[in-house]
Formats: sequence, C-alpha cells, structure tokens
Amino acid sequence: MVFLSAFTIIWAKRQETADIRPCSGPNGEDGYDRRLPIDVIAHFQTEEPDIEFDRIAVLVEAALGQAIKLDGLVIELTLSESRSFIDRSTGVALGVGALTYVAD
Repeated sequence: MVFLSAFTIIWAKRQETADIRPCSGPNGEDGYDRRLPIDVIAHFQTEEPDIEFDRIAVLVEAALGQAIKLDGLVIELTLSESRSFIDRSTGVALGVGALTYVAD
C-alpha cells in the first residue's frame, strides 16, 4: 500500500509585519512593505521520516521559491523556518513537519 503526503497551508501564528517606506508612491505618498508568514504543514507516513521530510521540503521550496505575479505585483515566498515533529517521550518522528514561509 502506498501512502501519499498531504499538505495543509495556513496562516502562521506569527504576526504580520509592515515597514513604512516614506514618499515611495507615484504621488509621493508613503508605501508599505508587508510580510505575511505562511505555514505549509506536511503529513506523511514512511519508514524514514527525516529523509521524507527533507525530500518534501525540497519539492515545496522549488514550487514556492518562484516569484508569484498578481496584477503586476511580484510576491516572493522565502523559507524562514522548518520543523519536523517528534514524540518527546519516545524520540520517534510523528510524520508531520512544518515549513514556514514569509511572503514579501
């Protein structure tokens, strides 16, 4: 039996931040650089969870690492953190990992 990985994409628990750029607009108005953290949660089942998580992380990074264009705006997603979860009492991997990206 083959088990496929599942993904859940959610807003990260961290705060969205914004930096002001004075007089950066076309009419001299202030502009803002906003950063929105997004979590990609990977659920998987394998005999070697660390290797599988690394493989999934590379695939997600390749897909999300490209710039996204929306109506002339370019949104870049940058990997800021990755976590693979283990059972604290046994040290056994739980088959779940999170990749946190920041949209700039």
